[in-house]
This record gives sequence, structure tokens and C-alpha cells, in this order.
Amino acid sequence: MPEPPPMQPTPDNSASKGLLIPDAIIRKLLPISDPGLITDQTTLCLALATMNSKNIPDDIDEHITWPPDNSIFSKEPSPIQSANQTLFLKSQCPMPTLIRVNKLYQCSTLALSQGHQTFLYNLPGVTGSPIPMKLPMWVLLYWLWVYQIREHHTAWKEGLVWLEHNRFVGHEVDVLDPLPWQLEFPCNLSSPLDLSRFLQDKWLNAENINQMLAVLDDELQQGFPIENIYWSNTLVEAYRRKDDNSYRCNRNLDLVRNQLRDGVRKRIVFPVFVCLRGFTETLLPAPNVKGNHWGAVAIDVDEKSFSYGDSSCGRVAPELLEAISWFLAEPFPEIVFIYNEHGLPAGLQNDSDSCSLYCVNTISHFLASERYPMYTTENPAVLRRIAFEKISKLILKQTNGLKQPGSSVPPTPNLVPKMPNQPMLRSKPLTSKPPPPKSDAQTLLAPIFTKTSKKRERNSETNAAKTTTEDWFSDTDDEDDGESIEGDLVVLLLPKPKATGAPKNQLLDQLLRLCHRPQTPNKIRHKCMAEKCQTSWSKCSLTRAVKHVSKCVFVSQDLKEKADEILLCKAPSTVVEWLQEGNQDSAKEPKQKKVKLVSDNLIMGNWMEEAKKLSREQ
Repeated sequence: MPEPPPMQPTPDNSASKGLLIPDAIIRKLLPISDPGLITDQTTLCLALATMNSKNIPDDIDEHITWPPDNSIFSKEPSPIQSANQTLFLKSQCPMPTLIRVNKLYQCSTLALSQGHQTFLYNLPGVTGSPIPMKLPMWVLLYWLWVYQIREHHTAWKEGLVWLEHNRFVGHEVDVLDPLPWQLEFPCNLSSPLDLSRFLQDKWLNAENINQMLAVLDDELQQGFPIENIYWSNTLVEAYRRKDDNSYRCNRNLDLVRNQLRDGVRKRIVFPVFVCLRGFTETLLPAPNVKGNHWGAVAIDVDEKSFSYGDSSCGRVAPELLEAISWFLAEPFPEIVFIYNEHGLPAGLQNDSDSCSLYCVNTISHFLASERYPMYTTENPAVLRRIAFEKISKLILKQTNGLKQPGSSVPPTPNLVPKMPNQPMLRSKPLTSKPPPPKSDAQTLLAPIFTKTSKKRERNSETNAAKTTTEDWFSDTDDEDDGESIEGDLVVLLLPKPKATGAPKNQLLDQLLRLCHRPQTPNKIRHKCMAEKCQTSWSKCSLTRAVKHVSKCVFVSQDLKEKADEILLCKAPSTVVEWLQEGNQDSAKEPKQKKVKLVSDNLIMGNWMEEAKKLSREQ
């Protein structure tokens, strides 16, 4: 688990101003949605789910070498000043782990107050030797935003796939469009990330149980809230510590006890977390016992009984019976409550992930049986979608006054985002070796595949490295390229070689093929060379094609090796090494004077003039 999020920077704190991301850089690094930034408070879940994921870096390196903690911050300014110079953070600079970023961020406020401006970061080199860099402090805040955006983007994108898989076509707009992905939910409704679990075939957790109970509370309007999963966990924990000298009465438990004793409430019902072992034994969770199932408990004071309902026909846990008896013994010392085995009917689930839905249905049916019939043969996917829609409506109702999308709201990337629960995996590193630099007088290629000027060649190594680095910083392919992974592509034959115009790129012809969609034959697209791969683009780019081929699982090994070589040529460490090696051999030989050649006709003409002069003299 990562450490808790650090204190967010505020404009009033002068020491934290160095953590603020400049506005010009915000719009370069963070993805754009319609009409603003993904980090805007009004950006909807649908915009986050459909954004181009390549606009956010995904390369995480767990083996980045760091200087000692007492020398990781520096008072020297960073060479990165303009917005274009920051684009390398999206494609060329691996992110540290989330724990490391969080730790550095917590130390950055103190470092800024001591006059530090940058932190030292060793960029992994191709040859194994790292390249030291001085990065601005705000890069730490940018990395925190990247971690949060990627986790939420993945969750909501899986939700779109789930809706399509379950044939809820058209529901994605109704479901995701009204809900901002950064909306602060009320305390009893958890967070958007927990809400997204309803649109996935995943086991629903305690937060999802409480969300559904909050909807039930709002629909019934009983006057007393339904006890949620935290209340039942408190009951079990209090029972286990009843003989401990440090045990103190719990206010939430005493409140319900007094309501039952005074007759204000006649019955209560609450969910409970249990562990099923082979459908023959039921236990309460413990440090060495992991829970895996949701059940429900109902207590009826008039009937002097309590019951347990389970959608898997499981037996009640013996410790749970003892805990409920202990809870009722204090307000009713003279009454013995009987356990009614069939007092709380529950539907029978037909899968392994719907126990939470059936648990809340059991509670609903107990409180209002005519309004909430017991589940029998319902489709779990339909139940999940209905629960999601009800919770979303309740959230928008309770937030009251939510600004509509498109309203003028300033971007908020300078607030520290909430941390995801676990860091993402690192992508596979490239293994092929970079090609050696050419030894002749040809111009070195910059990482953006354009020739440097002659004036740049005559500069010193420092100026050449600086200029090349600026070109490398400004390299990006995040424009709208019309990328699509849909199928039904019609492959076209390659056209005849061009007779005029710019020469063709032979490598690009080996990586991409011309194609079009059946419904739009006039719009030519560029498809991956692999027959099984259906990725295509509306624009043709060598950089984009190389990045795709290096990761495509359908491409042949020889093409992968060519793509890896080109990517390694673009690596900043390779460029620096080539510049250093090329500078040693940059001394050019002095140019020889050109010898003026005299043509044979000129010599013959001079001889004829001399002959005419001699004839006149004679």
C-alpha cells in the first residue's frame, strides 16, 4: 500500500509555489478533452474512458538509481524552461514507482523552503550508465497526476468494454456522461473508482455494499439509517474484545442498543462479511481467515429472534451467533433471543460474483417485501447496471449544484490527486543494440529524424548537445492520428513507384499497408503490416509506426528488430553518446585550393593569335 497522499500545495504558501505546474506546460503534458483538460473538475467519466491512452506515459522503472537522500535536491535551476522541452516526460522518461514519487513529494516542500529548485534524476541509459538530469519540482506533481489518471482511465475503459460485451449499446452515454470522474462523493457513497466496479465482472467490495444501502435508505426514508458493513464489523470487533481491559463501549453500538430497548425501533437488518469454506463451514474473517462472501442478519424484537440470510445456502458462523447474543444481552438481560434458521429468506445466486447484490436484495426484501421482490433468475449484468444508475443519480442529487460540462472552470492539476492502491507494471525494455554511428562526414540524425544544419555541426559539443536535446524534447506524436483497432479493413495493393515528388520511405512501406473501411472506400488508412493486427491510422507517421510494431504481438521478429533499432536511435542516451564520439573526430582537414584548369580550346586559340602576328611581321 502506498503512503497517504501528501499535503497539497496552496498559492499562499511561498515554499510550495515551486510545485505548481505552469499553465503552458499543463496543456502540453496533460491530455485534452472536450472542452477542456482531463484534470478539470467537470470532465466526465466518458471523456476519460475514451481519451487516447498514449497521451499519458506508461513506462515505469523500478530500478532507477538515485543519489543519497541528503543530495537528491539541488539549488541549481533546471535546463527545462519552455513547454516544448517538457514533452520528453511523456515518451522518453520512465516514471519512478508510486511509493518513491510520494516520498519525494512529501520531502519537496521542505526542500523548496531551503532554496532548492530541482531534484536529481538518473535517466536510464542504453549502455547501462545513467544520464543525470535536473528536473523541476513540479514534475513530482505531474507524476502523481499520471498515476491517478491511468488508474481511472483503465477502470472506466473496462466499463465501456463491459457495456458493449453485455449488449448495453447506447447506455454508455446515459451511464457515464452525467458523472465527472473527479467528483467528490458524499461520505457514505465512497468514490468514483469504487463505483466503476459495478461495470466490471469483479467481486463487489464493502464500499459497493454501502453504496447500495445508501440508495435503499434514500428510497425507503425510514427515519433511521440502515446499519452498513462498518457497523457489523464494529460489532464483531467489540465482541472479540469484550474481555479485554482496554475495551470501551462503542457509541454506534450503544445507540442501536438504546433504540431497541426503548422501542423506537422494532427490528434491524445489516450485512455481514463471512468466509465460506467449501459451502460446509462459515467463519468470520480474522487475521488468518480471509473473507469471501456477503450475508445478512436480521433482528426482530417483537418475535424475540434473529436470523441469517445467505444467497449460497451457507450456514451461519457460530461466532456470529455468539456476537449477536452478546449484543442483545445488555439491552434485554431477561430475554433470550432465539435463532430462527429460516427467518430471513434470500435468493439463490448462480455465479460467484453476485453475493453483494443478493445480500442487499435480502435486506431490501426484509424491509419492504412488496416493493422489492426476492431475486430468482435475474441477469447479474442487468442488476449491476441498474445499481450503477441508481447510485449515480443519488450522487448527483446529493452533490446539488454540480456545474454542467462546458462551464468555465479553471484547470486543477496543481492539487494533489488521490493515490491509486498499487503501482502499475513496467513495460518490457528494448533488448536490441543501437547501430554504430557513421564514420563519414554525413550529418548526424536528430531524434526527430530530421537532418541538423551545417551551422549546428560547427558548434561545440555543448551547443550541439543542447540543440539536439531541445529537438528531442519537442518530439511528440500525440496529435489526433485517427488511431483505431476496429476490424473490417480492406487491404489495398501498393501503388506503383512514384516518378516525381519526394522519395518514398522504404521502411515505412515495410511496416504499414494501405487499406480502407468498406463503408468509406474513399478514405485511405494505414494498417499494420501483420495480417491479424487490425490497428490502423488515418495519418501516416514513421515514429508512430515504429512504436506500434515494437509492441505488436502479430509482427514478425525481423520487423520488430528494425523497429527496436530505430527506437534506440531515438533514445537520449544514444544521442549524447554519438555526439561525444562524433566530436572527437570532428576536426576536418583544411580544404585544398582548387586548381584552375585551362581548356584545350583556349590553348589552341592563343596559338592561332601568335601565328597571325608572326605572319604580319614577315
